[in-house]
Amino acid sequence: MSFDMSFLDFESYLSSSHICHIRDIANGTRVKESDFDLDVYLPTFGINLQRPFVWDAMQQSSFIESIVYYRHRTFPNFAILQDNSGGHIIWRVVDGKQRLTTIFKWLKGEVSISVPGFEGTIETCPDVLRRHIGRFAITANLCYDGRVDKTVKSDLDDTGIVKWFDLINFTGTPQDLEHKQKLRSLIY
Repeated sequence: MSFDMSFLDFESYLSSSHICHIRDIANGTRVKESDFDLDVYLPTFGINLQRPFVWDAMQQSSFIESIVYYRHRTFPNFAILQDNSGGHIIWRVVDGKQRLTTIFKWLKGEVSISVPGFEGTIETCPDVLRRHIGRFAITANLCYDGRVDKTVKSDLDDTGIVKWFDLINFTGTPQDLEHKQKLRSLIY
């Protein structure tokens, strides 16, 4: 007896992929901020997938500082839908808007950090520290449409994107604030 898997769409692919380093965005060499769609408009529903940018200054600083301290460790991947439909690649951000926006704001001098020996923005940042942060790799669980026959329905339509977002963002149990504070008290 065989299992019928026809309900699965094997024409869209998910892979872990290195997109660029922060320095590539800063230099505009491989990718630009405008190559990222941070809102992901869903025409079927008439809304954006993503909420507005909500991180406060402390969350933004903490994220950039975590790159300084832990750049060589694994960070959560971004979830990105690769859209080739308009003649060049647009990276539609399904998960990671707050983190990517913070990186863009850091590169514009809008985020301050405080690490031993330095406090300030990228504009006053020592070159060695700027290069260190610039080596941070933006990696993603990258999904793209691999259909040869574009008349076959893809699961990458607006409904499929919302389902992917839901799976990533809402299927787990949120961390308890008390637990978070207890763990942070151990290190700060």
